[in-house]
Amino acid sequence: MKVEKNSKDKGVGGLAAIAAWSETDIARFEDDLGFDGRISRDDWVGQARALLK
Repeated sequence: MKVEKNSKDKGVGGLAAIAAWSETDIARFEDDLGFDGRISRDDWVGQARALLK
């Protein structure tokens, strides 16, 4: 999957790492990955936290 490879290449960790992201982290990864708000809009942090429960 292209998104997964690009994410790993940019340093995105596993679910635990994503669940711990701050707003600064989200902004950095959105910029690095060219997602223009996608991480926030799709609530990656909330989804990661839910999956870890």
